[in-house]
Amino acid sequence: MTVFTLTDLEIIGFASTLEAPALPRLLAPVFRNRVSPEVVLLPPFTLQNNEIWNLTQTNPAEFDALVAQRKLTPLSAPIPAKVNHDLWVNPEGSVAYESKAYVKRAFARLFEKHLALAEQKLIAKDYEVARHHADIARAVNPSRVDPLVIRAAAERSLGQHSRFAFTRHIAEDIVTPDDFDRLIQSRMGDETVADSHGSAVMGGSAIRRSSRFAIAA
Repeated sequence: MTVFTLTDLEIIGFASTLEAPALPRLLAPVFRNRVSPEVVLLPPFTLQNNEIWNLTQTNPAEFDALVAQRKLTPLSAPIPAKVNHDLWVNPEGSVAYESKAYVKRAFARLFEKHLALAEQKLIAKDYEVARHHADIARAVNPSRVDPLVIRAAAERSLGQHSRFAFTRHIAEDIVTPDDFDRLIQSRMGDETVADSHGSAVMGGSAIRRSSRFAIAA
């Protein structure tokens, strides 16, 4: 096992692509060894203090090939790696590299702001906007079920059955389907959920065979 010193590395890209609009979220950095620039290091990795290991080693040519395949995104300029920092998409949709404490506080503020806006827009029956704010809240705190409940309620109201089935499916990482249905019913009053996901049974079955981390159409 090769262990690298984090501060001997620089960040030259990240392991995803950004689609417009880019939601705030953490990014998995791609490193280059400043001591040996021919060594490019891909995530995932294990990081503790100033030591990092379990990366996949490759080279600049392979990095360029993965960029061409849209599996990686290069930065416009390398960023020296620092201890206790995160690479993230900020609220303006730009890539930033800031302290973990700063990013954590920013995520907490964004979650509260956009969850409140999602709830307001759902009550106002502005369902597309409610879904958008719920997506932002979920992007910065994927462990909370509230954004998914609002998103599912908006999708059901819009008759987006396949999207509703997908949202209900990914919520299984947090709550049972029955509990999720009850949470939606609580949001939507006396209406029931059965018809909304019943017409998407086939779509839901297909989703369950796919990755939980696929992006809904």
